[in-house]
Amino acid sequence: MGGAQSTPLQAPQRPARRAVRPESHVYMYSTLDEKFDAVRIENSDAAAAGPSDRVLNHDSETVSAAKAQEYVKKLLKDPKNQLGLSALSTNNINAILEKQSTVLHDTQTFNLSIPHEGLPVTNQRSSGRCWIFAACNTFRIAIMQKHNIQAFELSQAYLFFWDKVEKANYFLETVLANAGEDVDGRLFTALNASPVGDGGQWDMIVNLVEK
Repeated sequence: MGGAQSTPLQAPQRPARRAVRPESHVYMYSTLDEKFDAVRIENSDAAAAGPSDRVLNHDSETVSAAKAQEYVKKLLKDPKNQLGLSALSTNNINAILEKQSTVLHDTQTFNLSIPHEGLPVTNQRSSGRCWIFAACNTFRIAIMQKHNIQAFELSQAYLFFWDKVEKANYFLETVLANAGEDVDGRLFTALNASPVGDGGQWDMIVNLVEK
């Protein structure tokens, strides 16, 4: 554009290819059709020379492509190696190396039962109310022993409701007390992250029950 004469575009210059030693020019491919036997090592020089024509010095740190190809083919001829490669490629290595016979023999047998452990069995499911369930299951044992009750359950939902009320009140009171703070600051960022979460701890259940 403008008054200057346009110049024709020139094809970009390709970078010069870097010379690669035959010993290090090794690629491995695997396909579903040929499974683990489809291991191909591209090296025209090594293929032309043959495995026996390439002699390595003992002090050399390189392995010829032909020797590597020979080793891989020999390795994958064993069905156990194919099975191991398949297992390690699709599963967790810790689970594969776990000795199942040891796990089966190492079963835990309990010959003592805790008296008055409490029934029915409670389930918090996917909520974060383990601290409330644990406290209620502990509290109910004394009540069951005192009144000779076989099955008894305290209401976890009752404490859970008032825990939400207390957390909401704490959140709002903290906001009022820090009304001058930057809303994008660290304080309000932490408060807004979980204003009325499900989690709790021992001192919180103590305060709830006492109140």
